[in-house]
Amino acid sequence: MATSQPRLRRDADAQELKHGAPIQVLAPVGLSARGALTGVTDRVGPFLAGSVVSLWASIDCFFRFGDSTVTADATADCDPLTAKQREFYSLGAGNTHVAFILQSGAGPGIFHVRELV
Repeated sequence: MATSQPRLRRDADAQELKHGAPIQVLAPVGLSARGALTGVTDRVGPFLAGSVVSLWASIDCFFRFGDSTVTADATADCDPLTAKQREFYSLGAGNTHVAFILQSGAGPGIFHVRELV
């Protein structure tokens, strides 16, 4: 007798369960790294190139993905991350590190990156 695989929960609306698509859930495995969030750029890594990561910061900051030389600054090349909001990103091909820098105001804070599968 074949064993059955557990089924993922399904997406549904409040009225008639119309959507029915499986909900993907990511598990926190792999590298977990954090650094001090100050007015000087810093970076964490390496993560598996192309992996999905969650980002969290204790204060507003900017971040950028890249290799072991990537830096962050307050230009349009960097993305903002609002304090205490968890965001999820795919690193993309060739990106193994995350650089970050304080947006403004007083630091230090904490910048945390977690690899997800």
